[in-house]
Amino acid sequence: MMEFLVFSVSGNKYCVDLKKVISVEHSIYISESLKGRGFVKGMAKVRDEIIPVFEIKDEAGKEIKDNTETAECENITEETKEINNDKKRMSKVIVLENNNETAGLMADDVFNIIKCDKIYKIPDVLKSDKSCFVTGVVSEGEEMILIVDMQNIMLGCDLDE
Repeated sequence: MMEFLVFSVSGNKYCVDLKKVISVEHSIYISESLKGRGFVKGMAKVRDEIIPVFEIKDEAGKEIKDNTETAECENITEETKEINNDKKRMSKVIVLENNNETAGLMADDVFNIIKCDKIYKIPDVLKSDKSCFVTGVVSEGEEMILIVDMQNIMLGCDLDE
């Protein structure tokens, strides 16, 4: 029986293999100064490690809803000793390990852990370049939840191509 962590992006439910989840960070600063290709949103510092942070889009190509909070930060410079009010973007991030690499995945909400003994294949007629980051479907009651393929996201499977 497999366990998955369920989360949402743009109103759609997704899940990731619980064995790959390190933590869920509910308020983390994401620097967008080094945006990469594909799903890369930026980078973040988690437990003294700099990790890439990825953002998936839903099937319609919409970006993740802006659920970021704006935090007031006080930065004191050594030269001026002045306090600057600096607004920084804070987001929910699921921290995962995939093939010995740590990465973050942005989420609107993180829900629960589900146990499933069956993974359903996505019908060929529903596959497209917009579903390149999904490996299958699990069901919880009548609800269907898409399984995110973190490796495809990290390799740069891109919805815009």
